[in-house]
Order: sequence, then structure tokens, then C-alpha cells
Amino acid sequence: MYKFILDTTHPLQLFRELIDVFLTPDQYQCMGPEEERDKTEAEYSGEVAEPFIFYYRGTGSRDEKNDLKRSLYQDLSRLTGTKPEWGILTGIRPVKLAGEMLEQGKSADQVRRILEEDYLLHPGKAQLILRMYQRQVREIGKPKPDSAGIYIGIPFCPTRCLYCSFPSNQ
Repeated sequence: MYKFILDTTHPLQLFRELIDVFLTPDQYQCMGPEEERDKTEAEYSGEVAEPFIFYYRGTGSRDEKNDLKRSLYQDLSRLTGTKPEWGILTGIRPVKLAGEMLEQGKSADQVRRILEEDYLLHPGKAQLILRMYQRQVREIGKPKPDSAGIYIGIPFCPTRCLYCSFPSNQ
């Protein structure tokens, strides 16, 4: 059993989604430091004598959530030997993320580099996101300031990721 203790003000679910990419829920526990402190010696009986405990302390930086997710991703990649191609992106729409950066004036190369280096995406996935954004702009244009948007999900994935929140079947 792996134990992840996260000392952060962010909701733990944000990090569980990433851990679920690497481990099944029965392989780990994720808790805040106060929950860990409350456990008594008796509660540890029956557990592995030297459990794998990972402790992450928030950095207090503006990007604390992603700093913690990068640390988790790197440790879990080493632990499991896998390197998921979508990096630390869970529970978000990556095309929207790229679009926001492009609309802030970043070049496509800068966005690609950010996706690969900061979000740990495989280069092919970063390129896919940029192509999808370009196609979206070409096909439907940019939204007007007073418009409303609607998201229609069309599941096309060959498998369902453990952290996926979209309704679908395995």
C-alpha cells in the first residue's frame, strides 16, 4: 500500500485523479497531513512494516497545484515504469488550455514547449492539441464576447482513463 500525504490547500481530488492514472484505488491512500497525524499506532497494525510513504508539501507558489502534480507524476513514473502521454492533465479540456495561452499572445512553439515541459505531455499529444485548436478556430471561429458556449462531448477514445469524468462505458 502506497500512502500519499499532501500538505496543500488544494482539494485532494485534484491529485487523486493523477494518481489514478498510475495506480488502482486499492493500491494507495491519499490524505492531508492532519489525517495522517490523527492515525494511532494501532491503526497501522496489519500494514506493511515499512510502507511506501510519499510526503509532498505545497510550495506556496502561484503554480503550487501543478508543482505538486509534476512531483507526483515524476515519482509515480519512476515507481511504475510508465509515462502517460497526457502528462499531468486530468479533468480539463487541453484544447481550451492551449487556446487561452495562444490568445494571451504566446506563439504555437511557446505553447507546445509549455505543454511538454510544464504539463509533461508527450510531444505528439502537444502537437495534436495545437492542431485541434487551429482546426476549431478555422471551422467555427473565435467566440464573440457576449456569446455563450456549449460543450458537446463525442467519445472517441479507444479506452476510458480511470480519472475520466465523462459519461461512457469501458
